[in-house]
Amino acid sequence: MHTFFYDESEHSRTLTKNTITAENFSENFVACIVGYPNEIREEIEQQYLKFDEIYKKLFTVKDELKSTNITKKKYKSGFASFKKNDLNLVNDLLDIVIDNKLFIYISVFNKFEYLILQLLSNYRNSLIIDADNLRYSISKLVALYRPENVYDAVYRNDNSFIDELKIFLGKVYKDNEKEDKRPLENQAIEQALIILNEYSSDFVLDWNYSIAFQGFKKYMSELDVNDYHLVIDKEGAGKTLAASKSEGLENCEEGKSDEYVGLRIADFIAGITSSLLKSISNSLEYGSTEDTKKLQFIKKDWFTIRSEHLRLYKKLKTVIIDQHKVWDKIYSGKYSDNLIYLICILHYFDSFENINDFRKISGEKHQIRLNSMAVSTLQHEFERMRNKIKIDATKIPEDGTYYNQKGAKCYIDYSKHGMLPIKDEAVVYAVLNVGFFGNFEKACITIMENDTPVCYLLPDELKEWSFNMVALANVGVNPFPAEVEFKKTNDIYNINIL
Repeated sequence: MHTFFYDESEHSRTLTKNTITAENFSENFVACIVGYPNEIREEIEQQYLKFDEIYKKLFTVKDELKSTNITKKKYKSGFASFKKNDLNLVNDLLDIVIDNKLFIYISVFNKFEYLILQLLSNYRNSLIIDADNLRYSISKLVALYRPENVYDAVYRNDNSFIDELKIFLGKVYKDNEKEDKRPLENQAIEQALIILNEYSSDFVLDWNYSIAFQGFKKYMSELDVNDYHLVIDKEGAGKTLAASKSEGLENCEEGKSDEYVGLRIADFIAGITSSLLKSISNSLEYGSTEDTKKLQFIKKDWFTIRSEHLRLYKKLKTVIIDQHKVWDKIYSGKYSDNLIYLICILHYFDSFENINDFRKISGEKHQIRLNSMAVSTLQHEFERMRNKIKIDATKIPEDGTYYNQKGAKCYIDYSKHGMLPIKDEAVVYAVLNVGFFGNFEKACITIMENDTPVCYLLPDELKEWSFNMVALANVGVNPFPAEVEFKKTNDIYNINIL
């Protein structure tokens, strides 16, 4: 028997003018569910209560210690903004999660995508309608432009939301057409306008966020956990409990955080995740040189870290990504750019063995490398969405294979791939592209071999070269396909694009 605990961050039951225009408004709704076997419950409670006692004194908290005690203006540059007590608190909390191998499920949804999702709930992908692309494109447009007329319609609650959304989309369409740009965006807008014209003006927006429990059901199925009890942080109207039951979850009840340690741990994980997402959104800035003026980088302050900051990023990656890793451990909507950026940040910091290796790279270079990783991952997600090549955890072929964009056979377990042969004597390969498995976990290369595309791994020494090749492609300077000469002399690799 397992017990799971649900809490959330940045919850909006309604969007009002005050919430939307507030300085601390967050675009994302974040839910976290923490779980563990009942037999270790007492041990976890003792560890947490000891932790709670220490940090209530340090933070001079009289009542309950919560994630808000460390979120106020402290995530400006990620963990680099944290001082000693903040770092120690999060470090000790994550130790409890890691040492006890707690189950962690996280759901992240853009609030405006949630509205669009309801509008398009009756539409599925077909040869005529690309519903996934629609949801992504329209949600991103509303989130980026924050059109005042659409926002007004949300909080006016006078049935004008659809009309105002159509006016906004029509304006974006005309602007794109005038400047002859973003044809895929305009294609999505055309489809959206056709659909929106079919709706009546009395469409009612619902804010029950039951979608978080849809992902949790999939998560539980993947873990093969059937015997469980779910405790939901108590709220006034009981809508969250009702939402869980509407998704078919059984054995659920509300509880107060002062009675359940699991709810307090869930509060911290949700709060940390939400604050980092908000900080990423606020920290993105355009480059200053001609080559980077159209690219967004996270501010250099994020990379001014010490060894304890690096250690914290590694632990957070373990908790959010690696521990009890299954496909739906992180559940999100189609428009999840900031979440993808956060995942890339965790992978990026984790790729460094120690702070000395990290400091060998300048802040500007860190910006470029992380941006390249994020852009490449976003493009991969968008292409996968457009091409509908989704890896369903319940339908993975027995041999665990799929095909990349160049038609090369690939394995879910990339260790099954061979290493590209590079010897003392120069060898020339017909290279189709260079990329990475996972979120930049392992560099790979696709070459043409006997008229067939074949994917090989690249040695870790060529990771930086691979980063640079991906970065060039992301700014529109793709050197491939091309013939490339590889040579290794005295453990030094030499590469020449012919």
